[in-house]
Amino acid sequence: MSVLESFFSLLKPKVDRVPDLPESIKITLPDEDDSDEMIPSDASAVRTDINGAVEGQAFYLVYTDPKIGETTRLVTVLAFEQTPGESVFLKCYCHTRKAERIFNLSKIKEVVDLQGNHYEPPHSYLAEVLGVPPQMLAGGGTDDSRLHVNKAKELIRDDARILVTLARADDDYDKSEHNVVLHHCLDIVENAGIELTDQERGELKNYLSRLHPTEGLMWDSVHRLQSRDKSELKSLLMSARELIEADGTIHPEEARIIDDVQAELTGTA
Repeated sequence: MSVLESFFSLLKPKVDRVPDLPESIKITLPDEDDSDEMIPSDASAVRTDINGAVEGQAFYLVYTDPKIGETTRLVTVLAFEQTPGESVFLKCYCHTRKAERIFNLSKIKEVVDLQGNHYEPPHSYLAEVLGVPPQMLAGGGTDDSRLHVNKAKELIRDDARILVTLARADDDYDKSEHNVVLHHCLDIVENAGIELTDQERGELKNYLSRLHPTEGLMWDSVHRLQSRDKSELKSLLMSARELIEADGTIHPEEARIIDDVQAELTGTA
């Protein structure tokens, strides 16, 4: 097992943690989901160019369907898809069903974020999640207004998944931990020569607060990290150590794995 795989073994039990349910909502599901949610035969992924900026974000959605009524569930977004007829779908991992599902955006009545804030109608919130202009979800055209922030999300994707998962490990993703992750990610964006407006920085901050990657997404990130230049990983390891020390309790096994990864990837201990 490589040290990066050992690092993933540290993260894995934390990936499986489900955020505390906000008091303002209640999970509701039918005995069986609509088969259309499981096999959307006409969906074609025509916007895969931005799916790297979409995947990994989590929230609760209230979904209405004539066949099954109204349901509420926690999901993590995996992809954003459109049919040739311009219907928009979210491919998600449903934490309640522990399986992948497809949701038609026109049937999403309301969204509740992980902090318990409600968005009804949800179009503006979902537009930010998907990195598209709100008018597109309302049947309008598209524009390039979110190109910068979408590129930024793709650049920070792997670092952000790992750091946010570590930060959520104690079920308390507090402001100080969020700032460690945010500053690390902003450094990546700035080093890439991308200048973000204050509004775009705000969107990036919101993106980090929504991240709740699945095990599969974490594995994807670990594999990509294995091909990254070792010198690029030093700041990631420094931020990871800062996060595991943030609550004042340093677990020896966590510290050992961080040290091992740092030693192999950067040649320092």
